[in-house]
This record gives sequence, structure tokens and C-alpha cells, in this order.
Amino acid sequence: MKFNRVFLTALTIALLTAIGGCRSSKDTAAGISEPPSWILNRPVLSGYYFGIGSVQKQGSSQLYRQRAADKAMADIAGQISTSIQSNVSIYQVEDKFGVREVFENQIKSESEDFLEGQELMDEYEDEQYYYVIYRLSKETYRQKREERRTKAINAALQNYKTGIEKLEINDYQLSVLFFVKALESISPFFDEKAVVADGSQTIDLFANPLEKLKNILALFTIKSSHQTMALSDQLDGLQFTVTADQGRPVKGVPIMFLLEGGYLISNRGETDINGQCGAPRLNYSNHRAKLTLTAKVDFMRWINQSTENIELRKLIKKWPVSECEVELVR
Repeated sequence: MKFNRVFLTALTIALLTAIGGCRSSKDTAAGISEPPSWILNRPVLSGYYFGIGSVQKQGSSQLYRQRAADKAMADIAGQISTSIQSNVSIYQVEDKFGVREVFENQIKSESEDFLEGQELMDEYEDEQYYYVIYRLSKETYRQKREERRTKAINAALQNYKTGIEKLEINDYQLSVLFFVKALESISPFFDEKAVVADGSQTIDLFANPLEKLKNILALFTIKSSHQTMALSDQLDGLQFTVTADQGRPVKGVPIMFLLEGGYLISNRGETDINGQCGAPRLNYSNHRAKLTLTAKVDFMRWINQSTENIELRKLIKKWPVSECEVELVR
């Protein structure tokens, strides 16, 4: 009886070992234990970018395969970004508008925007990881990029010309909108010149819209009806007026209020048909003997309504705006 138990145990171990050996042989035959050479050594071939992505096999097969593909595309984008940086052409208007940061931040997003025509070359997986390699023809990338650049230039030119038309009739808000849209259209190509001939004039589709926006901002001057006023929560009689060239009042200009030493019920306003905007309501401490109310042209409200492009917003936000102060005393 004891002999039979020993015999059965030995037989079971032998069978399990045999099965394990068969699995190992199948795994080797399937190539799982032999990773391809591209995992360790990126292929080099003139005229192509190669991108490799690898992720842990977590979640569904579709999920981790997509994550690996995204990493491979980011790998290619990084190579393109390096290439763009080595050939970047910075505009001469850099110091005038402070655009270097915009160029540098745009390079990365540009390289990610034009990845079309990529080819899946190979994939490999082991028990824990999934690997994939893609390639992108440099000529395909160049062609796709040039197609988009042509469309962007046409759109930017049309927006710029419409902005000029609105500016000629003193519709400042719409002119700002179209100048911003011109910049937004051309924004993926900030790293290179975008100069076009239109009739007898030459238009720089980056520098000219920026110039117009800055000129519009420089037109506005805000003044208060009082420099000093008695402190109360309702500042009856206090008015702020926005004028443009030659003292002409401007309707619809957004105003932002700031209060040092207290709180505002609302910090926004807008000029009426006479270019005027009343003072905001205050909330202040009875212990304060003096508050300072500042009113400034809220040019960024128009910009933020015109575009979601963070880089453009950051650039224009640095420009100075007209403002005035009123001392509120007991």
C-alpha cells in the first residue's frame, strides 16, 4: 500500500514536469522568450522616423495597446521637435512683443499635431509587457505639414483682412476677435515666417495681427470723474470713462475693478453708449479709514472670449493696460 502511494506521487511529479516542459517548448517556439532587436536598438533608416512604445499589460488588451501606440507617437514627436528646434527661425518682433516663450512652447505642440501616415512595423509581448514600433516617412510628414500650413495661411489672411474692415468702422471688439483668430490660425507655424503678398502690400501674418492688437489696446484711456471720494458702499456719482483717439468715448469696453483694503460685490463692468461705467458696490471693514479703488481696461476679457489658445493668452496678458485710481476716505 505504501509502495503504491510512493509510486503514484512519483508518477504525478513526472507528469507535471513533462507538461511544464511542453509549455516551455511552446513558449520558445512562439518566440516569447526571444524579443526582437528593435526593442534594444532603434532602427536607423534615412527618410524615416521610428517610434517605440512599451507599457505594462494592465487592463484590457485594447487599452494597453493604445497606450503603447500613444507612447510610440510621442517618441516620434520628440524627434521632430528636436529637428524643429535646430532649424527654428525667431521673428525680429520678439523683443517688441515678448514672443520667445510662445515659440518655444509651440514647437512641442506642433510636432504632435501632424503625425499622419504612420505605419505599424512590428509588435511584441511577453508575460508582463507589450511593445510596439511605428515608423513615419519624413516626406509624408513634410507633405502633410505643408498642406496644413497652406490652409492656415489662407485662413489667417482672411481673418486679418476682416479684422481690418472692422477696425475701420471702429468696431473694436470684432476687430480684436478677427486679429486673434488670424493668430490662432497660424499658431501651429509660429516657428517660421508666414509672410504673404496681398495686392500691393506685404503682410506678416504673425507680426501684423499682433501690431494691430497692441495698437487697439493703446487707443483706450480710462479716467475717473473723481480722484478722491467719501467712503460708502454705494459710490453715487463716481463714473469711469473710456475714450479712444482724440477723446472719443467708446461703447462696450470691459472694465475690471480692484479694491485694496476691502471687497467688491462685483469686480466687472462695461462702458455704455457714452463710454461710461458706474462704480461697483463695496464691502469693507469699518476699521479702514481709506481704500484704494482701481479701474482698468479689461482687454483680456475680449482676448479670452476670442481664443482658448493658452500661449496667445499668456503673451497678450503681459501687455500694460490703461488704469486709474480713486482714493476712498472717511
